[in-house]
Amino acid sequence: MQAKWLSVIAILALCLLGYSFAQLTFTPVWGKRVPNAMASNNAQGSQDCRISTDGLMLIYRLIQTEAQKLVECSQK
Repeated sequence: MQAKWLSVIAILALCLLGYSFAQLTFTPVWGKRVPNAMASNNAQGSQDCRISTDGLMLIYRLIQTEAQKLVECSQK
């Protein structure tokens, strides 16, 4: 009986170790570990994250189309 509990605890410990390892190696520039890399990437990232007008208009038209369908369905 004691060996069973010991094996359950060992498996649980291995699972927790696996989760903690994945959390520590998620990304090299996460949080405050590398503040200089985050600052240099921030200036470049702001240019990469701009939304194109074409994409925004496509989303707007899709929403308009769905709203029109809802209005037509509610009138029936």
